[in-house]
Amino acid sequence: MYPIAGGNHNTYLLRGLAAAGYGHLREDWLVRTPDPTPIFSALVAAAWSATGRFGLIAMGVSAAAVYLWALYRLACPQSSSRPRSAQAWSCVLLLGLLHARLVRGVFAAAGIPWIRALTSGVAEQALLAHALQPALFGVLLVAALVHLRDGRHRTGMLHAVGAATVHPTYLWASASLAGAGLLLEARRRGIRRALVTATIGLITVTPIVVYVVANFVDTDPATAETAARILARERIPHHALPSRWFGAVAVVQVGLVVLATAIVRDRATKTLFGVPMVLAVVVSSIVAVTGSNRLALVFPWRSSTVLVPAATACLIGTIVRVTFERAPSLARHMLRVLWLAFLASVVYGATAMGRPAHWADDDAEAVYAHARASATAGQLWWIPEHFERFRLATGLPAWVDRKSHPYDPESVLEWRRRIEATRRLARGTADCAEIRDIVRRSGITHVVTSVRSRSTRRCLVGRSTFTGPRYVVRRVGPPR
Repeated sequence: MYPIAGGNHNTYLLRGLAAAGYGHLREDWLVRTPDPTPIFSALVAAAWSATGRFGLIAMGVSAAAVYLWALYRLACPQSSSRPRSAQAWSCVLLLGLLHARLVRGVFAAAGIPWIRALTSGVAEQALLAHALQPALFGVLLVAALVHLRDGRHRTGMLHAVGAATVHPTYLWASASLAGAGLLLEARRRGIRRALVTATIGLITVTPIVVYVVANFVDTDPATAETAARILARERIPHHALPSRWFGAVAVVQVGLVVLATAIVRDRATKTLFGVPMVLAVVVSSIVAVTGSNRLALVFPWRSSTVLVPAATACLIGTIVRVTFERAPSLARHMLRVLWLAFLASVVYGATAMGRPAHWADDDAEAVYAHARASATAGQLWWIPEHFERFRLATGLPAWVDRKSHPYDPESVLEWRRRIEATRRLARGTADCAEIRDIVRRSGITHVVTSVRSRSTRRCLVGRSTFTGPRYVVRRVGPPR
């Protein structure tokens, strides 16, 4: 699945590929838990069924194109929809280079790794990533910002709803941006028009809100709180806890938004930046003070994934405009340098696509290759918790892995129990009765452990089907 899936992003393609008939994934336990991103999974299934991996790549490329167009319109609001002037091309090239792998690598080598912070949000959240995932559809929020600024209020509202529908964790960001847009429309065209737009937004967002409430809001407070604590404090604290992600980089990112809000000329952009930013800061502060796990999982700071790159685009546009106005000769030389840097980045990116992925583990890949070669229906593999690529690499169900987790409270608790059992197996602290009971009840057919582990060999009857430098595969039961 390279280059579109790596790490925990395998989670988000799992259900869509299972629906498209990829391997034997429909038999997987995680696939049968409530889908946190059903529309995204449907898009993945349709794209894979139609054109395979090319359809998935096309989804990513299309989203990136929307993103770059929206940033360009923010940087050069007076230009046409397509760049024609030297000033417009300078904006486009600078925006592209800020996201280029080569440029980020050069800055990191120079001891400036935070260059990525100029185009991403706080809490290690970004719209564009190295893999196809639902967060990519946050580009619709950047496009919504442009439409709302330009007076296309209902189009902007529908873009905001679209982002939240594909990835429900954007519900807060979408609501805050849509609310700012409604304030603009009420000021421009009257309260009645704004109320009609608000009604359209509420009607179109209701299905995904109902789905989320029905599937992920547990009526038992204790279960809901325990699951929220597991997710917020154990699984994704880097995304969910302000105490983990707030620091100097976050201060710089907030400062970028404040600076852009101050220097932009039109009141519309000031409103569209200011309202979501203030709401995000206020609610994030409440999370930090109260320590609420459930409120943390609303991700009120996710608005920053839109505001920070949008603010950077506005600042770039201002710098380019001032340079062309006051130093036209320097601006022309700058454009030539930008073109050379852009071409170098394209060449570097093309060559980098052929290199092994940075998360590749040769010993794990050998296990995946063995599993693919021997895959049949009814198999269920108990794998090490860090084998997050196993499902998509083999097309086989896995009992559990650390990265791919459910979201509904009951399933989160079950996921945690499975992870703890897997860790006991890896450490050799699980007793034989526990291992045999898990294998029997779950219908596990293959167990992957370290070659140094004695637990499986001592506790389970079966034969070794693969032995590598680090891992051994033991078949412990017939297909279910």
